[in-house]
Amino acid sequence: MGFKQCVLDNCLFVKEEGDETYLISLYVDDILVAGSDVRKIEEIKKEFTMQYEMKDLGELNYYLGMKVTRTAEYTKLDQHRYCLDILEKYDYLLQGLENKSYTTPMERDLKLRKFESESMTDRQSDYAEQFPYQNIVGALLYLAINTRPDISYSVGVLARFSKSPTFRACKAVLRVLVYLRGTADRGICYSGDDLKVFAYSDADWAGDLDSRRSTTGYVVYAAGGPIAWQSKLQSTVAVSTMEAEYMAAFGAIQELIWTKGVLSELGFDYVDPMILHMDSQSAMALAKNPIHHKRSKHIDIKYHWLREYTFENNTVELEHCATGDMVADVMTKALATESHEKHARNISGFGDV
Repeated sequence: MGFKQCVLDNCLFVKEEGDETYLISLYVDDILVAGSDVRKIEEIKKEFTMQYEMKDLGELNYYLGMKVTRTAEYTKLDQHRYCLDILEKYDYLLQGLENKSYTTPMERDLKLRKFESESMTDRQSDYAEQFPYQNIVGALLYLAINTRPDISYSVGVLARFSKSPTFRACKAVLRVLVYLRGTADRGICYSGDDLKVFAYSDADWAGDLDSRRSTTGYVVYAAGGPIAWQSKLQSTVAVSTMEAEYMAAFGAIQELIWTKGVLSELGFDYVDPMILHMDSQSAMALAKNPIHHKRSKHIDIKYHWLREYTFENNTVELEHCATGDMVADVMTKALATESHEKHARNISGFGDV
């Protein structure tokens, strides 16, 4: 049919006809078709139906459990129905919490530890053993990956206890469910004609008490909303805040470079430098010039790759961001209500539309 498979995303196919671009996004047997001309899109779909037995579900409304709402002002993705299904399935666990509400998915500065399982009472051990921990966390991960970056940190922490959940970890899972009950309709929102790719990166130094590893958090935006985000325990122990922030920036810049590459394959020549917001002046200084030699000579050489794309060829431009405005903070730690709500709304694009 003349479509070219993208190198950086094998499930994405692109076809250019003059000034018009047509895209096919493939996920197993679910197919999205987008393009400049509705009549041409109909022709593409007709070619599919001539080759294969398939259904044409018309204009996009639901895809892989995600609801798509399109208006003249914005496009919104949410998993409201999926949230309600999870809450209905595990409603029996929330007995006694019917009137409870939480404004954050995790208690502020909560630190869970794996050795807590050794000090649990018999009753707590039985509760944890009977608790459908892996099933719930798996369902929550699908939410956190697709449309709910505001729960990414909480779910990421809880996933570390899937093999041997503790009593406190089980209770923390219930808090996430109660939080979702009050925010089920939240999603992410895109608007405007300006693509404008930029990102925020942050780190919580030595936040994991079991391994003393830091948590990387970053969010990449385009068209006013997040298109990629991550909350992940770093693979090595950082010996300073500067090192943790430097490694977090490395992850964010990898995502930015990948995004620019995909846009290039789709025919968008994105020439403006992409902005990465950081709140660590020392990490920015190290990216620009290895002046902290004694403090940084042990850092794995792969992380210094980011210099090539920042101060050497200006693909990514680093900008300092005040800690209070650091959106990625919500990806690295459990915050107080005011801070969580502020960042959760910003991270969703345009709040609750």
